[in-house]
Amino acid sequence: MPIPVHDPADFAFPRAAGGKVSDQDLVTTLFALGREVTAVLDLDELLQRIPTLIARLINFTAFAVYLVDDKHHDVRMAYSVGYPEAARAYRMPLGTGTVGRVIAEGTADEVRRSGVAFVEQFVSGAIDGPVPFHYPAAGYEADLGFAAAA
Repeated sequence: MPIPVHDPADFAFPRAAGGKVSDQDLVTTLFALGREVTAVLDLDELLQRIPTLIARLINFTAFAVYLVDDKHHDVRMAYSVGYPEAARAYRMPLGTGTVGRVIAEGTADEVRRSGVAFVEQFVSGAIDGPVPFHYPAAGYEADLGFAAAA
């Protein structure tokens, strides 16, 4: 049975003032996520529940769960929200593209010490690295009129 592709608006979750998630909501959501992962035996059912829980913590316009196929040495999108259906058919070779390069396995310490720049950037939450997230724009000082715009 095919898994439906949902609109991100389906996963709206009310947040506290300022869009912040309270510590209590964070702990409750992480507990619920752990419970779902250990209690749901059907992978398709679990994949459908995860975005609802994640939406409690962060707003997203697109969400995907990727699975590694060790036999074919590639990655496929197992479930998605906000992506075209055609994207689910694409198989990405390990080591290519951002997703294929960020994948790592091992204990948390092994992943942190992987030595792979793509993995380290995403694990540490670094703004810049092999995948640049910084949008080239004038600096804050220029916005305030204290420096010439770049």
